[in-house]
Amino acid sequence: EHWRGDKKIYFFLSTARSSSKWLSEVLNTGTSCRGEHEFTLNYQTDEYHGLKNTQTNFQEIQTSNALARRLMLASAEYIGSQHYDWAECNVYLPHTLRHLQATFPNAKLIHLKRRTQDVVNSLINRNWYDTPNDYIHPIVDFDRYNAKSQIQRCLTYVEDTNTNISRTACATLCQNKLVTDLEYFKREIEGLGIAVYPRLVAKVYHQLINKNKTESYTSPLD
Repeated sequence: EHWRGDKKIYFFLSTARSSSKWLSEVLNTGTSCRGEHEFTLNYQTDEYHGLKNTQTNFQEIQTSNALARRLMLASAEYIGSQHYDWAECNVYLPHTLRHLQATFPNAKLIHLKRRTQDVVNSLINRNWYDTPNDYIHPIVDFDRYNAKSQIQRCLTYVEDTNTNISRTACATLCQNKLVTDLEYFKREIEGLGIAVYPRLVAKVYHQLINKNKTESYTSPLD
């Protein structure tokens, strides 16, 4: 028999286009945690595997306390039934933080933060907020920030999301260093209480995941 400590739950929260998918796979392959990507709010039974809720109706989840709470509780029940530590990377949970903290009061929330200009460029590359009435991506009060152009809207999304996360996170990881400096990765992840297995991490650390389809960027912050 092997001794186990109390179950630990980690949520790595970020804006979109911040290497969350990459991090979930590295955590799952090379650490003591089960790494998952955008599981909470998207838990589905073994009998049903449709599109993710966050891909089809996230704005409804974002505006409906009852729906967000129900989906959170369903995910929490499954996560609680697992015997291993849980490390989830999620770009949607920063917009439902109140429900996340109520459902997982003992979880550690970590801010995965990428440079603002890099995120904005990547979002524009993927046509985020190309119209004021964007019904696919998270709701942001653009009128409040007087964000009239696509660049301004993407910038507002990034700043608004990072502000939400920073209010609750217990630690911040620099995305640029995390994906390029293996020693930084090991040090920061182990500092959170997660065991890192170097040989296993090395197998996946340098892989590219969900790369932009083109490399034609603008310079939104010039």
